[in-house]
Amino acid sequence: MSMDKKIIFKQAIGDCVHYFKTRTNSPTEKGCRVLMYHSISDDFLLEDSYQMTTPLPLFEAQMAFLYENNYHIISSDHMTDVLMKKKTFLDKTVVLTFDDGFKDNLKVLQVLEKYCFPATIFVTVSYLDQEPVYLSSKDIKFLCDSKLVTIGSHTLSHRLLKGLSDSDLEKEIILSKKILENMISKPVTLFAYPFGAYGAYDKRIVRFVEQAGYKAAFSTIAGVNELHQDRYQIKRTRISRLDTLTEFQKELLGAYDWYKLWQRMSTILPSRG
Repeated sequence: MSMDKKIIFKQAIGDCVHYFKTRTNSPTEKGCRVLMYHSISDDFLLEDSYQMTTPLPLFEAQMAFLYENNYHIISSDHMTDVLMKKKTFLDKTVVLTFDDGFKDNLKVLQVLEKYCFPATIFVTVSYLDQEPVYLSSKDIKFLCDSKLVTIGSHTLSHRLLKGLSDSDLEKEIILSKKILENMISKPVTLFAYPFGAYGAYDKRIVRFVEQAGYKAAFSTIAGVNELHQDRYQIKRTRISRLDTLTEFQKELLGAYDWYKLWQRMSTILPSRG
């Protein structure tokens, strides 16, 4: 199935799920939904089949929607603490995350400050200072000066972790942590798996991440996080240029949570995560 057909098929099922959810259940979101962004671009990019970009005006509109509709935006650390203490999330609780460390994530800070929304940026360490499209180490320090931004590791080089040797895992998981901690002079306790869906990591990788000293790890598996969610396999909802405010609201209400079943059945990993 081509990517365009896959998107149309996914949205059609999402429409059906949303229709029945809003008529048979309370539309109030339960649990904690983690939104996963990547690049926040200036323009609407048509060539983005893997849904890696969100235009800045659309991102601003999405954040305004969260604010105006009384969503509770909490930090990844706060979410982790709730899971560790097995407390209950408030209704309509959302966490904001950004993967890879794109340079244009700098634009996000002004929007976050407008609404006082916290966010986590998961950085692929080897990308820093290498290409203009990615953040620099100076940018990372600048972002950390804001109380709203937390930096997490997205490994050293964005490799598929499953199947790597222990020595390679030490570089990707432990060394990336140490480099970031030396860079920002703060503990790095949050991790995001590259690619992140079923098949991208296994129990061995999860144990490695936990033993490395991370408090939580984020996947790309679709869904909302309930009270008993494994904090080393936190689910996330991908947001991109496709998520108009109508689609965004459907994402928030779980119309696409069924997609985790597609992810489990699929034997082909996404090209990025």
